[in-house]
Amino acid sequence: MANTIAPGEYLSIYGTGLGPVGTQVTFDGTPGEVLYQSANQVNVLVPYDVAGRAQVQMQLTTAAATSQILPLRIIPAQPSVFGVSRQGSNLSIFLSGAGVGQPIQVIFSFALFVPRGISIQEVTVTPSYAGPVDGAPPNLTRIDVAVPSVPLSVSDFQFVVTAGSARSPVVPLTIGN
Repeated sequence: MANTIAPGEYLSIYGTGLGPVGTQVTFDGTPGEVLYQSANQVNVLVPYDVAGRAQVQMQLTTAAATSQILPLRIIPAQPSVFGVSRQGSNLSIFLSGAGVGQPIQVIFSFALFVPRGISIQEVTVTPSYAGPVDGAPPNLTRIDVAVPSVPLSVSDFQFVVTAGSARSPVVPLTIGN
């Protein structure tokens, strides 16, 4: 959603003259952790303490200038998947924007060919682990789930991560049999 952010979300800001060093992004005056900066891009983590607010004022400051204030609406969660690691029938999914205290689930969907067409099946999985990633930025979340058992003919899945009522974009996944 445009002009919305969630606690713990990883933001990329694009423009000119943004770096390469000394750039700061604040949310109601509280600095977010800048993870990457170049002349044209700044990646920042939204502080968790914005949780519970309706809106914040974001502002970017470089060595040369300060941006106008950008009002942003706060939503409880806005999950965004960064990567997936597979070990056997288990997945570790890495995301940001899970919010604070939001229940997390993964919804797998797949197609089954049936005599009269295609049947879309969904399986909701509660993670065995949902929490921080050792050695990673504090706003990155790892969730571990088991891939649901499906007929042998199914190798292509897609999934979404839910955090409360918010859903990530769809992520395609191929599992070899």
